[in-house]
Amino acid sequence: MRLSAYRPSRYNFFVPLKDDFTLAYNSLGNSLAVWDEYDRKVYDILCCGGDRETATETVGNDRYLDSILKDLKKGSFIIEKKTDEREKIDEAVKLLRFGREQLTLTIAPTLKCNFGCDYCYQGNDRTGRMTDSVRDALVGFVERASHDIKSLGVAWYGGEPLLEPDIVERLSERFIALCGERNISYSAMMVTNGFLLTKETSDIFKRCRISSVQVTLDGDRPVHDTRRILLGGGPTFDRIIGNLADVTSSNEELHISIRVNVDRRNCDSIEALIDRMCAEGLNKRKNLSMYFAPVDVCSSECLKIADNVMPMQEYAALEAELARLATERGMYFPSMPNRAFSLCAAVKPNGFVILPNGDIHKCWNTVSNSSQSLCRIDEIDCVWDSPLQREWLEHELFSMPECDDCEALANCAGGCANKAMMGYANPCISLKYNMEKMLALYAVSKGAIKPEDVLV
Repeated sequence: MRLSAYRPSRYNFFVPLKDDFTLAYNSLGNSLAVWDEYDRKVYDILCCGGDRETATETVGNDRYLDSILKDLKKGSFIIEKKTDEREKIDEAVKLLRFGREQLTLTIAPTLKCNFGCDYCYQGNDRTGRMTDSVRDALVGFVERASHDIKSLGVAWYGGEPLLEPDIVERLSERFIALCGERNISYSAMMVTNGFLLTKETSDIFKRCRISSVQVTLDGDRPVHDTRRILLGGGPTFDRIIGNLADVTSSNEELHISIRVNVDRRNCDSIEALIDRMCAEGLNKRKNLSMYFAPVDVCSSECLKIADNVMPMQEYAALEAELARLATERGMYFPSMPNRAFSLCAAVKPNGFVILPNGDIHKCWNTVSNSSQSLCRIDEIDCVWDSPLQREWLEHELFSMPECDDCEALANCAGGCANKAMMGYANPCISLKYNMEKMLALYAVSKGAIKPEDVLV
């Protein structure tokens, strides 16, 4: 291989390790490797425009050099000079973004909620339940779409969807039967506050083929019970913890993901939450895990808590430390970084949010804003004529100036499209700022390196 024919990828990340080893990650190829000093030296020689003779002298012989170059190329750490990596990302994202084989529906059987969280972006006007006519129109839409799709994914949302379990069950039955008749794969999950997540409701999940549930805890009891209170006032923490213990024991097929919303008010209480989960025996369970997410301003309804939102760089540093603590205690299970190729459904043609009154949105962050409704469910066959639908599909995912030189571009596809379209500053993801620490955490969890090997 000629060194002059190659150049380093734009999408490389490096974590320095002890004894001149390096943990190397390429976000475009999604490849992770532990380099020894010769791997790194050859890479550095190529970066500096060095020749093959210099590289051969460095590693000792041509055969060893070719082996190293082959591995670097296989991992996409080096690429042919003629390769346009940005174009490869654009093409891959475009292919997945505009495919019509998957229909993704976020369905709110009600926008009512039994909680009164101060950072909720949905506002206070949350009344009503999904009517029979809206449900019939929704099933009719899925039936018409079934001729062109191969999979249907449903996310049950709200409000609090478990306030209307009968709607969830009846619609699920109809979706499952339809998909079975048409040989369409079906999957479903639910976002719930966990207060009504009992053994009985989890039995409904089995019938509804809901395989995963997201539940939010915002710190240990004293902090959580000041943030996620009942609508009329009252604590929720102990009830949720008890529900989690019951459901994870009785329904091992259901995976529960604990989301911890983080801002400046609760950031100091999250380690205590992790310890509490361990004390309750909720750690090291195959069907329960924890992750962290920044509280954000994504609508006018949550402007009141804007001063408590952490800048993304500050949050990213905290997230990495919390992930480390939670991993040590068996509450967090590190994974390879997410990639842009699992795009948000909002920017896809077949991604819709269905409200109880029949209004159709693209993004669940806009449900409190009726001006962002594309159309009604009984008009959804005309959705392609909606200016808002066209605006979402024509949105340039990499429109922020920061995207041009970002090594994490393949991991985010331009960040949150809604935030970018609404003009919010910095829609970037935390991974842009803590990639090295999260990579090291994953490599340690897999036994590829030891904690003491990491120098960052």
